[in-house]
Amino acid sequence: MNNTTRKEIGRNGERIAAEWLVQHGYQILATNYFARVGEIDIVAWYLKEPRLCFIEVKTRKKRTGEAEYAHTNQKQQKVRKAAQVYCQEFDISVDTTVISFEHISVYTGDVEYQVDHYMV
Repeated sequence: MNNTTRKEIGRNGERIAAEWLVQHGYQILATNYFARVGEIDIVAWYLKEPRLCFIEVKTRKKRTGEAEYAHTNQKQQKVRKAAQVYCQEFDISVDTTVISFEHISVYTGDVEYQVDHYMV
């Protein structure tokens, strides 16, 4: 029986998500960005159609759709507030910068994994 903890599963999913993003034209700017108002799993710049992306990652062992449902409105509000703090901290103009909020679900198996990417 696998004794992997929830934190380890989450960290592994965030690593997989970051690798997937890089392979699909993103440049990772920060991971696990923490502000008093909330946390952002991944902050990235999408190079193909320039935009600043704030990305929430949810990881589950079984593909049941549960990861998508874990991205609640309450969680999204915290991500938005943390994104405001991030932009203030790094002097990013929210008036002139294209910004997107995204979600990645990572479903891990014994050998393979599945990544689903959504614009929120």
